[in-house]
Amino acid sequence: MNKQSIEFGKSKEDAELPDVVRKSFRVPVEDVQKVWAMIRNKKHAVLDVCFDGVRIAIENKAAFTIDEALSDCELKLFNVSIEGLNGKVVHISSADKKEWQCGIHWIDMQEDKARQILEIVSKMKKQLLKDDVISFDSP
Repeated sequence: MNKQSIEFGKSKEDAELPDVVRKSFRVPVEDVQKVWAMIRNKKHAVLDVCFDGVRIAIENKAAFTIDEALSDCELKLFNVSIEGLNGKVVHISSADKKEWQCGIHWIDMQEDKARQILEIVSKMKKQLLKDDVISFDSP
């Protein structure tokens, strides 16, 4: 056969579904006392972080609305405080029966702030992957 016998593409049923592409690696946060976000003068525990956003814990789903713009936020990453961040709420979901979580995407970030976050998240990722090395050696 000279032609490929099967072609892959979206079916009619899938036509309405968006293409989902994860462009960044989210690093889980183990110590919520050292990594947090201040949004609207309220401190929120950061559950995971990537270079362009965070997932925070919230008390109830009414705390934020999807697509809500957030201004003048602060992100505390260990001993570094990054102030004046603007964000957009990208999702709100149930974490378990009693808690909620909210995804925030940082927008219009200044280059120096983006670089700071990227450097710290990269160190966190490297440490996480170093600690979670999977061995493929046979027993």
